[in-house]
Amino acid sequence: MDMKHRDHEWRKIHITPVKQRVFYVLIGLMWIFFSGWLMTHWVQYPVTVFGLWIFGTVVVPVVLLILFRQHKALRDTREEYRLFVERIRQPILIHGDGIILDANRYAVDLFCARNKEELIGKPVFDFVCPEYREVVQERIGRLKQGIATDALEEQILTLTGEVRVVEIVGVPVTYNGRPAIKCMIRDMTQRKQTEENLKRVAELFRLIEQNMTDAIAVMNVDGTAEYISPSHTHLIGRHLVAEGGKYISEAVHPDDLPRIKTLFQGHSPFRTECRVKHASGRWITVEMSGVPVIDEQQNVRRMVLVCRDITERKESEAMLRKSDKLAAVGELAAGVAHEIRNPLTALKGFTQILRAKASSHDLPFYEIMHSELQRIEVITNELLMLAKPRECKFKAVQVVSIVQEVITLLSSRAVLNNVQIHQEFEQNTPMVQCDENQLKQVFINVIKNAIEAMPRGGNLYVRIQSQGDRVYLEFVDEGNGIAAEHLPLIGQPFFTTKETGTGLGLMVSYKIIQGHGGTMDIQSQVGSGTTVTISLPAVTMASDQLRNHTRENFVNTDSFGIAQ
Repeated sequence: MDMKHRDHEWRKIHITPVKQRVFYVLIGLMWIFFSGWLMTHWVQYPVTVFGLWIFGTVVVPVVLLILFRQHKALRDTREEYRLFVERIRQPILIHGDGIILDANRYAVDLFCARNKEELIGKPVFDFVCPEYREVVQERIGRLKQGIATDALEEQILTLTGEVRVVEIVGVPVTYNGRPAIKCMIRDMTQRKQTEENLKRVAELFRLIEQNMTDAIAVMNVDGTAEYISPSHTHLIGRHLVAEGGKYISEAVHPDDLPRIKTLFQGHSPFRTECRVKHASGRWITVEMSGVPVIDEQQNVRRMVLVCRDITERKESEAMLRKSDKLAAVGELAAGVAHEIRNPLTALKGFTQILRAKASSHDLPFYEIMHSELQRIEVITNELLMLAKPRECKFKAVQVVSIVQEVITLLSSRAVLNNVQIHQEFEQNTPMVQCDENQLKQVFINVIKNAIEAMPRGGNLYVRIQSQGDRVYLEFVDEGNGIAAEHLPLIGQPFFTTKETGTGLGLMVSYKIIQGHGGTMDIQSQVGSGTTVTISLPAVTMASDQLRNHTRENFVNTDSFGIAQ
């Protein structure tokens, strides 16, 4: 039997003890009066006497027995209802005319009372927060009129002054013969606190999720993703889930995939590096940290991953190693050049004296000796370029004029190698702040390398254009090209793809461009030629910024014929 049905039955059979006693007295008086009247007017008739005897001995006891049983059923129902109200695990409060009439033990606990006597007799509005009193008053009025109301969520005050959030359902009842309202209360305080905590945690998680740079993923052992944070789009430049790529094999390099899958089967946390494909098509280096989620059977169920792009860090480490190599080369170059130049000067001098006195038969040998000594001197000068940094002398120069001077200088070499140089210069190219002699050194190295890369002839395209605050110079040849595995090594000390090269020319060129606040990029493909792109800051950049850039450069600008 539900609560509303019990209320209805209670109102239907509820008779107070006072009403019962009055009812019994009225029945007794009626019987005495009626029996006396009958004895006075109808006693001479035997039938009447017999009827009175039957009525007094049968009917009256039966009626009294029925009334007794009804009274017992009423008491049992009241006791059952009292026990139901007391035992139900929900606070129940009964109030009438704004005064609390009764409360079960759970209501006593809810209002922080020691017993129900501390609640009974007190105004119900003493326990309602002020901002809810108007609403509660309106609902009580509707319940008195018999209008049903929905559950109301409100705040109440306990005897200790604590504020609690509750949900109250009110129904009209009759209590001790008087109309009253029974309130069934559900304490929502803990639930509301939990909801607020969940909202706060969800908001914090959303902030972390949207603003962190590392990607977080929860992966199954088969490589499928249960969750991938939105930051993974910044990591790889695309949305894996949107593309249906929920498998780790969709992103990880095939060579690294077997190692990652093996780590996924382990029971220990791990940290490793792997290559991941970016949306641009390039492979980036990612540091992956994984923590396994193990069930009660000690089986790996999931893997929590944190991925971080360390491509720039790896490049910085490579540049640092390269700088260490350059420092070592510089120290070595200083010692070697110092030890070689003194005896070399003597050898050159005596060779020239002997060549002047040599016969026509021996002259070719002296020419070869003189040529090789000059080559040794060139190498020594290159070593000194690395060993002797000097301050650059910056000034605003039109880079087009520098390139044209270098092309004029090397035009005869280009003609001898059947190479045609095509110039494509943008009009009104901005000037650049530079050391003119050092830039000439770079352009000589690049153009000589391009000519030597085309032994059977070809075309060399030299383009100059500006974009924003940068000036871009592009040198495109039709030579043999450079293998992909050799490109990362270009510019390192003593690495060269030519049989007679030293590997120092491009290293010096890289150093010069860096000293000018620029960049130098080499793209090549075997059989298709090489493209060298140089970017330099235009004069629109603050000159102080450029002057504060590295002033040291390992270049001797007196030698323009050095290329590798």
